[in-house]
Amino acid sequence: TSDNFLDIANEEKVDVVSVVPAILQKLLENNQNWIPHDNLKYFLTAAAPLRPDLLKLIIRAWHIKVVQGYGLTESTNFSCTLPIDLNSVDYEKIMFPYPSIGIAIPDVKVEIQGVDNEKEVGQVLIRAKSNLLGYWGQKLNGVETVETGDLGYFQEYNGNKHFYLKGRLKELINRGGEKLYPLELEAEIRSLGMNESFQIFPIPDTIMGEEIGLATLKSFDFSILEKIPVYRKPKIIYHVDKFFTTSTGKIQRRLLSEYCTSGKAKIIWKYEY
Repeated sequence: TSDNFLDIANEEKVDVVSVVPAILQKLLENNQNWIPHDNLKYFLTAAAPLRPDLLKLIIRAWHIKVVQGYGLTESTNFSCTLPIDLNSVDYEKIMFPYPSIGIAIPDVKVEIQGVDNEKEVGQVLIRAKSNLLGYWGQKLNGVETVETGDLGYFQEYNGNKHFYLKGRLKELINRGGEKLYPLELEAEIRSLGMNESFQIFPIPDTIMGEEIGLATLKSFDFSILEKIPVYRKPKIIYHVDKFFTTSTGKIQRRLLSEYCTSGKAKIIWKYEY
C-alpha cells in the first residue's frame, strides 16, 4: 500500500522506483516526511505527463530527482528518456518550468512533424525498427513512422534534442483559431496558488468554436482567475465527483468534456464578459 511502499523500498535498498505520476502524488501525500535511503538514484515516471508542481514538491520533500520517460505500445517501451547523469544545474534547466521527457534512445528517431525550429509545436513522430507491424484488420507490412497523437516540441541542451509534451492532439482547445494546451493552462493556474484537484478541457462554444472548461472536485477561490488573460481564462467551472482516467492514470479530457457539457455536472461559476 502507499503507507508502506516507500518503507519497503528503503528496506530492500531499491535503486530506482518506477511509478506513474498519479501514484507518485499519492505516495507524496501519505509520506511527506519519508527519507530515501542513500542508494536510491531517482524516481522514474511514464504513462502520463509529470506535472511541474508535483516535481517541485518531490524535490522539496525528498531531495531526489524524478526522471521522465516516454513511449508507446506501438513502438519501443521507451522512445525517450531523460539522461540520468545530468548535474543539478542542467537538470534544473531541462526540467523547469516544464519537465522534459528526455532525448531519443539509441536506434530510435523522434521528431516533431513538419518542425525544424526549437519550441515550435507539432505532433510527435517515432521511427524505430521496433515499431509495430500494423493494426488489427490491416495488412501487416511494418509501420515506418508511428504518429503518436501527442503534441510536443524540442529544445537543444548539450548538443542533444530534449523533447517536451504539450498534450494530446485530440485534447487541444481551438479557441477561434488560437491553439491552447490544457497542460499549460493547468500549470499557469497552479502557479497562482491553486491547490485543489482540477482539470482543463475543451467545451463547445457557438462563437469561438471551442472554449476553456474547468472541472473541480471542490470549490475554490475563483478570484485567482482574475490574473489570467481573458483568452486563457476558463469560461465555465463544473463541480464533479470524479475525473476520467485510464488504468495507468492517463487523463481522458474529452470524456470529461462530454460528461460536463451533457448536463450531468453542476455549473458552479461562469465568466461574465
